[in-house]
Amino acid sequence: MGSVPPTVDLLVDSAALVEAIGEMQGESSGYAISSVSTDSTGAIDDIWIVEESLGDTSSSQILAAITDAARTQTPGSSSTTLLRIDLGDQIRLRTGRSEECRPAMTNREAFAQALTARVAELARTRNFVPGQTYTSLVWVYVNAEGDVEQIRLREGSRRAEFDRLAISFAPEWEFHPALMNRKPVAVWVAVPVSIRVPPRQSPRRPGPG
Repeated sequence: MGSVPPTVDLLVDSAALVEAIGEMQGESSGYAISSVSTDSTGAIDDIWIVEESLGDTSSSQILAAITDAARTQTPGSSSTTLLRIDLGDQIRLRTGRSEECRPAMTNREAFAQALTARVAELARTRNFVPGQTYTSLVWVYVNAEGDVEQIRLREGSRRAEFDRLAISFAPEWEFHPALMNRKPVAVWVAVPVSIRVPPRQSPRRPGPG
């Protein structure tokens, strides 16, 4: 579970926001769910509409009203909060936890096949222990388009040659990007790469003469 979201009054000046929306609302009703992100200084970093059914009230007006009413948060780590605004006879505000979705590798099967083939090729000329498995934890920065931009070795496998092999494949990994409140975002993600040395092949016995 994520952290408890801030209350409405901690996130925005609720009185000012209700007043601003009331002036633009007219006879329209509906709702808007917005995502409000702050950076590590507590300042507003980004605001966007996640979902809405606003009728005559435009999304851009709602975003402008939230931006004007947003409060600076306590400095620390960056955070993202959902803010729901219900329009009707009364304007109601409430906050909620963000919806997060981690990136997912889309070419994992092709990568696994290529890795297995490469390890089998190396095993023919290297003094590897047959049947031994080595796991490297590779840390990659996946951008909002799903491409790998940065690569680091987070945890080694105890065999540098296999660590280098795991890292060499990382630029070819493809991902569905991470989502924060349904918006693609860039994140760091850890990818375990397990390399199993194939068993030693027994020499073939000649067939009957």
